[in-house]
Amino acid sequence: MFDFSQISNGIREIVRKAEPVLLSLPDEIVSGRYNDQDRNIKMLLGHLVDSASNNQQRMVRLQYAPRCGWSMPDANVGMLVFPDYTQDNDLWIFLQDYRSYPIDELVALWKWTNLHIAHIIDSLDQSRLDNYWIDYQGNRCTLKEMASGYLDHLRLHMSQIRELIERMETPRLLMRHWTFDDAARLFEMASDSELGPRAGWAPHRSIAESRDALRDFLINDHTWAIILRDSGLPVGAIGYHPYGDAVIPIGENDIEVGYWVGREYWNKGICTEALETLLKYCSDVLKPKNIWGDHFIDNPASGRVMEKCGFRPLEETTTTDRLYNSTGRLLRVLKLEP
Repeated sequence: MFDFSQISNGIREIVRKAEPVLLSLPDEIVSGRYNDQDRNIKMLLGHLVDSASNNQQRMVRLQYAPRCGWSMPDANVGMLVFPDYTQDNDLWIFLQDYRSYPIDELVALWKWTNLHIAHIIDSLDQSRLDNYWIDYQGNRCTLKEMASGYLDHLRLHMSQIRELIERMETPRLLMRHWTFDDAARLFEMASDSELGPRAGWAPHRSIAESRDALRDFLINDHTWAIILRDSGLPVGAIGYHPYGDAVIPIGENDIEVGYWVGREYWNKGICTEALETLLKYCSDVLKPKNIWGDHFIDNPASGRVMEKCGFRPLEETTTTDRLYNSTGRLLRVLKLEP
C-alpha cells in the first residue's frame, strides 16, 4: 500500500494557509502584477483550477481504464482517449477570462477543486496505480506518478503567486529573498568592522561565516536582500521580525522592522526607500496590528530613517540581550503612526 496522505495533506495545508492571504489582497496586487509568463495572480489561480479539473478526469478515469492518452492509434479494450491540454494552458486561461473573475469567487473555486483532488488522492484504488496516461509528446505517466506529482505542481505555481505578492520594487531598487549564492557579496559588506555592530551583529570573518548567517538569519520568509537595479548587486538587507522573534517585546499580531545597507551606500536614501516599500507590503499583505522599530541610540541615522517613514519615538528607552555587543547600550523604541 502506498501512503498518499503526505501529498493530500500537503494540498490541504497550502489551501488553508493561502486562502485568507489571497482574499485579503488588494486588486492592485491580484490583477495588476504580471510575471515573466505574462500571468497575474488571477490567471495563475485559474490555471490551477484547470490543472485540478483535468487531473480529476485523469485520476478518476485511470481507475477503470488501464491506459489513456491524447492519441492512441492502437485501440485496446479498456483504453480511453482523453485530450491533453498542456500545450493549451494559456488558451484555457484566455477562453475562461480568469482576469475578470471576482477574486472571492475564484479563490473559492480554486480552494474546493484542490480539496476535491486531495480527497480523490486519499481514495485512489491502490490496485490501479500502474495504469498510465500518455501525453501529447508520448510520455507515459502512471496514476501513482500523477497523484504523487500533483503537490509539486501546486507548489510551483503557488511560489509564483507568492513572488507576485511579495514583489517589492522602486525605480532604483528591488527586494528579493537571499540565497546561498549571495555569500561572497554578503561577506564583502558584512566584514566591515563598523557595519554589523551598529545594527547588533558581529562582523563576518569569512565567506563561511556569511554562509552561516544566510542559513541562520537571512534566508527566511520575512527577510529580503536590497538590490540596486543598475548593478544587480545586494547592497543591504531589510525585513521584519514576527512575534516571538523580535528584539523588543511586541504583541502577537505585531511585527518589528529592521534593515541595514553597506557603508558605500550610506546617506543615499536607500534605507528610506526600501523601508517605505516594505511598509506598503506590510499594509497590503500582512496587516499587522502594530509595526515597531528600534535602534541603538548611538546609531541615530537608523532612527532618522524610521521617522521619515512615519514612525514616532516612545518616551522610554530599553535594553536587550538579543543583539551582539549590546551590553550598556540603550535602545530607542519607535512605533509606526496609523
